[in-house]
Amino acid sequence: MIKYYTRACNFYYGKYSEKLLNLKKTLPLNGNKNISFDKIEVFSRHNKKLNLK
Repeated sequence: MIKYYTRACNFYYGKYSEKLLNLKKTLPLNGNKNISFDKIEVFSRHNKKLNLK
């Protein structure tokens, strides 16, 4: 089974973060306007199940 994960990258903090949010250049991290990001990394992993009996 392939699982997909995401990771936020390129963080901005404080007043600069709020400014970029107002310009719609970044997204808030977990709804917190003091920390935002503008890039994400998407990666996948293959999970091999073991049949132990």
